[in-house]
Amino acid sequence: MWQKFSAASRKVVFYSQDESEFFKTHIIEPELLLLGIFRAESCIALTILEKYGVTYQSVRDQVISSDQDSKYLDISLSAESKRSIELADACKVLLGEKYITTGSLLLGLFQLNNGLTAKIFSDANMEFETILAEVKEFNGEEH
Repeated sequence: MWQKFSAASRKVVFYSQDESEFFKTHIIEPELLLLGIFRAESCIALTILEKYGVTYQSVRDQVISSDQDSKYLDISLSAESKRSIELADACKVLLGEKYITTGSLLLGLFQLNNGLTAKIFSDANMEFETILAEVKEFNGEEH
């Protein structure tokens, strides 16, 4: 599965695993993928999130405030994270990209339409069509 990802997107997933360890969870939820984007320096998704005023600390604070008692058993992707990756893969095709970039990963997360990531995007007044257009501006710049 990981061969579909750009190097930057693989870093996002790696950093998301670090975040899951911090939160003492074993499942990478979509919001942890979002935190991973902030730790991957100079990527398309980070540029877009920063444009909307979404910060690492604001996302982290929301994750902490919504943190439930540890309910996880093994480190793995949650069903919602897997779904966001499937959606990112579809966006990759739509964008004509060879790999899932952080931009297509951001679009995949955006399409979940529920949960904490949806709230974060909504609070930042982010709209799918606008984000899609912004990701297209960077098309081909990330490897």
